[in-house]
Amino acid sequence: MATTVDISSSLEDYLEAIAEIIEQKGHAHTKDIADRLKVKMPSVTNALQALSARGLINYQSHTPVELTTVGAETAAVIRHRHKVLKEFFSQVLELDAECSDSTACRIEHVIGETVLSRIVALAEAIAGREDCAALREYLETTMPKICPEPGEELLSLDQPARHQKVRRPGAGSRHTSSDGRARTVRRPAPGQGDGQQSLHARRGCDAYLGQALLNGSFFLRISFSFI
Repeated sequence: MATTVDISSSLEDYLEAIAEIIEQKGHAHTKDIADRLKVKMPSVTNALQALSARGLINYQSHTPVELTTVGAETAAVIRHRHKVLKEFFSQVLELDAECSDSTACRIEHVIGETVLSRIVALAEAIAGREDCAALREYLETTMPKICPEPGEELLSLDQPARHQKVRRPGAGSRHTSSDGRARTVRRPAPGQGDGQQSLHARRGCDAYLGQALLNGSFFLRISFSFI
């Protein structure tokens, strides 16, 4: 098992950048790191000193930065997390490359190995199992549609959970929840989504949910039951 060192998310970004630059150029200078992370030189110097103090790099002014054995192993773990998450977001959730990369950058610092291993298992099953062919086709056609409509935004994950009861909707039916905010629940137009339900929760804007999220409403911290 690789030996790794727990460091802050900011230092993980620096260590990951150093490993990538060394892989590409064979060496990593302070300016290379500053350019890669779009930060100022004093910030790089402070980060390199912190990494050096933890035994992750060999650093001296005016010389290339070198990874120690532990630093290389820690960087490899960080880069693996990033790669797995980016592939999951792009191949399973059908997000574009830029969004997949930036989202992986934010999540890789907090995700545990157990969760990451299960994401890998799920992604591999979806990609390779014969009995997942229909699911693959569904994800490929449905995931790109799950996004805000023009000028709208999804509900924030930071909002507290709300449970609302709504009547099973007709096209464009509306209701008011306990917080006094209007909600709109819509059925898809004929021929869209193979009859799958779509749901818009209005908070001054609509949040689009496909059938795949109706049973996973924790993503938006909002749950619905039909009466």
